[in-house]
Amino acid sequence: MNRHPVQEPLTGQLADKLVELAPGESIPVREYRDATRWVIEADLPGFDPTRDIEVVVRETSVLIRARHHVDSRPASRPAHGNHHQVVSIPAGVVPEDITTSYADGVLTLSMPFPVTRRASRRQPGLSVP
Repeated sequence: MNRHPVQEPLTGQLADKLVELAPGESIPVREYRDATRWVIEADLPGFDPTRDIEVVVRETSVLIRARHHVDSRPASRPAHGNHHQVVSIPAGVVPEDITTSYADGVLTLSMPFPVTRRASRRQPGLSVP
C-alpha cells in the first residue's frame, strides 16, 4: 500500500463552509468495517492520484477532493470539473495511521479503529486499594 500525503485536520465552521460552497459533483463512495479497520473506497477513474486527488482529514471526517489538471488528463477525456465527498470517520482516528492506495480507478483509505478505554465501574461495598 502506498502512503499518499494526508493533510493536517481542518476544523471549525470555515472548513464546513468550504465544502458546502465548493462547486462540483459528489464522489461515489463505499464504506465498510472489517475486523480491525474502517475502509472507505472512492470511485475516481481517470484521475492521477499523485496530482489530482487530495485527502484532508478532519476530527471526525475525511474530505476527498479530485480535479483534473490540464496536463494530467488524457487528451481524449474532457475535463470533468471538481469532485468532492465528505465521509464521517470514527472520532479519535490518528491522521498518520490512515493508509491510502489507488488501483483500477478506486482510491482506498484504510484506518485502524481508535483505541477507547472503558471507564472502570466500582461496585458498592467493595474497597479498592
